[in-house]
Amino acid sequence: MGGRRARHRKVARTKEAGQGDGRPFRTVRASDAEACLWRLEGALAARGWASAPIGGPPPVLRVFDARVPGLGETVAVVPAPSAMGAAVAWFRSSAGVLLGPCDDPERAAEGVHLLLAPWVARALAGRG
Repeated sequence: MGGRRARHRKVARTKEAGQGDGRPFRTVRASDAEACLWRLEGALAARGWASAPIGGPPPVLRVFDARVPGLGETVAVVPAPSAMGAAVAWFRSSAGVLLGPCDDPERAAEGVHLLLAPWVARALAGRG
């Protein structure tokens, strides 16, 4: 049992690595991901998109148009390599599209809009 605990502690440290220390960056801490998603939620609301947080792990945000709530996209926060080689947190769609870095939620909101708007338009056109 002691060996299992030691291994778990090592994994936990590795998960938080990647802040320029040369170790691999595997996940983003849940509290950091939630803060990023909260900022994205504000940027999406300004563009008219509805959203709802979905618990984790990992935490994700479901984005949809209130007129077509069954059609949407989920966004998560994942590590992605930067131009400088260190990993940084990015927004990623459920389709695997990197939408923008967490420090630029407006860019990610634009990416979500570009992904969802054509589908929503088709769904709304089919109603009339």
